[in-house]
Amino acid sequence: MIADTLRSLSRHAGRQLDRARRRLRRDDPPGDRQTLKDRALARRFRDTFEQDLEVAGVQGLHFYVKEGVVTIYGTVRHELDRELLLSFIRQRPGVEGVVPHLSVEN
Repeated sequence: MIADTLRSLSRHAGRQLDRARRRLRRDDPPGDRQTLKDRALARRFRDTFEQDLEVAGVQGLHFYVKEGVVTIYGTVRHELDRELLLSFIRQRPGVEGVVPHLSVEN
């Protein structure tokens, strides 16, 4: 019985690890490698904006960082939202530049 429980937990942990790996790969353009520092910066933006933007009704933002340059893909509701987002990102430590690929709904 304990062995069955351990096998079940192991399979569950393996599935979670596979999902996390797929999520990380999905954020990287094919054939492109990021440094650990770039990955950490992109992850920080995802974690920061994921909750805040969901509350504001903005979804689908993706961040990619290479050599400190943050490329942002997604859609925002208003031009002001776009400008505030870009301003916030430009002010973060470690950001060398911003390349916006943002659509504005209104």
